[in-house]
Amino acid sequence: MVYYITSDIHLGSRHSETDLFLKFLRTLPLQDCTLVLNGDTLNRRRKFYGDKEESVIKELIALSVRTKIIWIDGNHDKKHRPDNYGSIIFMPFLSIGDVMVSHGHTFDIMMRMNRPFVWIFMFSHWFLHLFKAESMHVSAFAKRFKFLYTLLRNHVKSNAVSFAKKNGFRIMICGHTHFCEDVTIDGIRFINTGSWLEMPAHFAVISNDGTVILQQFK
Repeated sequence: MVYYITSDIHLGSRHSETDLFLKFLRTLPLQDCTLVLNGDTLNRRRKFYGDKEESVIKELIALSVRTKIIWIDGNHDKKHRPDNYGSIIFMPFLSIGDVMVSHGHTFDIMMRMNRPFVWIFMFSHWFLHLFKAESMHVSAFAKRFKFLYTLLRNHVKSNAVSFAKKNGFRIMICGHTHFCEDVTIDGIRFINTGSWLEMPAHFAVISNDGTVILQQFK
């Protein structure tokens, strides 16, 4: 079984590369393949989508009949289920041998412990949109504050690596921080597949022999 893992599509966001993701789905092999949507497939739990987003959901449903699809909960779409989801399997995380796949928000203790700061930040982003000064997703807005953004993503990465080491995993695959990378820390390989909001988009592949590679989708 070959696993294709990607994250943070954020369907419903005006910044999501919906057409490109649909193209990605249509390149997947139908045999001996599992697609893993590693969190934040939807941008918001209670806000559904238009025709373009609906076409992606329909494609996923049709694909789930022919190949295995695992939908992992993220912080944006936790426990949200489309009305009709075909044969899609919903899980909080996934372990594949010595590889752990988790969206990454559970390792984000910093955000949970600083709610007032988060709300101020979100208000600033909303204010920017209100006056149409510039249109960007909140993750792109966060990257303008380089020191804080780097602190946050390294915090998530460090906690994820610690979890993997404590629980006997060799590789940890996450999303959440919207920063694509493939690094080894303290003997643990950490892969982040980035997002489909800022190009280029990436996905990880776990082959039959256990080899894991991070690929760019064009």
